[in-house]
Amino acid sequence: MTAGQIAVLLASSAGAGVMNAMAGGGTILTYPALLLLGETAIAANATSTVALWPGAASSLYGFRKEVGEHREWLKTLFLPSLAGGAAGAILLLRTPARSFERLAPFLILFATLLFLLQGAVARWARRPDTEQADGGNRGRWAAARSGARTAWRRARRRRRARPPGSTSSASACTGATSARASGS
Repeated sequence: MTAGQIAVLLASSAGAGVMNAMAGGGTILTYPALLLLGETAIAANATSTVALWPGAASSLYGFRKEVGEHREWLKTLFLPSLAGGAAGAILLLRTPARSFERLAPFLILFATLLFLLQGAVARWARRPDTEQADGGNRGRWAAARSGARTAWRRARRRRRARPPGSTSSASACTGATSARASGS
């Protein structure tokens, strides 16, 4: 690895750590950096996700008081987040590598748009007409249901469109992980 490659990794990881500590979304920096350095799309996605976990855990600990003040959000979003993460991991392992490579730029664009629009969505969720007897959770639940429904429909379409005998990207991801572990 060259000094330039090391500099790219250090800069993207430092920037991603700061982004994740403030608002999340550090993968927007680390994923393209890993692609630039020659990782496959799936390996870059998995590496980026795993690499950013310590920073997320540290932020959670650092903001434990603030997190404790929002227990209702945690109760509301814990299961949908867990289900979404599990569904995303399964979809990643079942998506052919080439398809994921074509889809990834759109996913990054979508994530970027979500960051840009999060203020407007938060204001919408707090509007008086969205407040209900459920303590204002209607907007949060609507967003969670919509995301889950969309993911389910896409997964169903992909299963129907996949030709019999096609391979998933699970073997490509496993191969990349084992090659990295063996030092190749």
